[in-house]
Amino acid sequence: MELRYAPEMLEEAVAREILRRETAGDAAWSRDFHVVTDPFYAMQETERNARFRDANAVFFRQLGLAQSLEAAVAGLPALGPAVEELVLDRCATATDEGADLCVTQGSKPHVRILFRVHRLDDPAALEGFFRHELKHVEDMLRPAFEYRALGRIAERPAEENLVRARLRLLWNLVAAGEIARAGVRGAATREEWATMVTRNYPGFPAETRGRILARLWDSPEITWPLLIELSLHPKKLLRYCGIHEAESPRGPGSLCPLCSFPTFEWHEDAATLPVSALAQVRADFPRWDPADGACRQCLDSYVFRARFAPTVAARPTTQVQEGSHVH
Repeated sequence: MELRYAPEMLEEAVAREILRRETAGDAAWSRDFHVVTDPFYAMQETERNARFRDANAVFFRQLGLAQSLEAAVAGLPALGPAVEELVLDRCATATDEGADLCVTQGSKPHVRILFRVHRLDDPAALEGFFRHELKHVEDMLRPAFEYRALGRIAERPAEENLVRARLRLLWNLVAAGEIARAGVRGAATREEWATMVTRNYPGFPAETRGRILARLWDSPEITWPLLIELSLHPKKLLRYCGIHEAESPRGPGSLCPLCSFPTFEWHEDAATLPVSALAQVRADFPRWDPADGACRQCLDSYVFRARFAPTVAARPTTQVQEGSHVH
């Protein structure tokens, strides 16, 4: 497996490390860098850019930054024979971090890992991060995992980001559990993953969140299609974790299928609404079924309409505008 550094990552890492040392009182690296690179500004753009790339690559190694990355990758030998190239590149935010897999016919896969350059400050944590991301790559390459690239996965666009965040979390819990059982450091501690479960499922009681963490932590044979199902349907996730007492068909914190806002106050049983109210809901949302559930505020508004405006159901359908109220 060939290890390659993206030029943009080299540039940011070198500039950041030279500045750090200069701030600490060591200006020699800054002087040396300018002695080498100042003549480049007199060159044509193409040659100038090439010279800067070469200079950054040299200083990256001289500053000791390459050693920490190479040590991290050397500690992950499993993917070596299976991957053609590993590219390390920078990104700006935590949500952009992760591993991408590119498979082309007739050649081994290429892997790119995006990470925030400040991670170079802690080589041990960086190795844990790489180990975690490459565990995902191992999953993607394993036929039994049934991985496939995703288009849109949520039924409604308003729910897409929520579902993707939960899918990423559940997969992370599986990978973190496997790494922990191997007795090595991962991207985060179990306590830190528990905090992320709370952030993604704030409406679940603490005990329920703990059982979700424990179940996914010990699910090494889970498949990609099942992870998608669990992220789409909170009630399926609860059943998978052995929890059967969920009150909401969609789970607390999920988006109401009528107004598209997250809600923690679901109507107890939509099927018990007056027939006239149910008719008005179906007039506005033909695909809705009482089993889908809805927030109390939405269904109370339909009960009110049915009581005081009984002719609404006979009029042409009018969609409830998304964003009409917040729970």
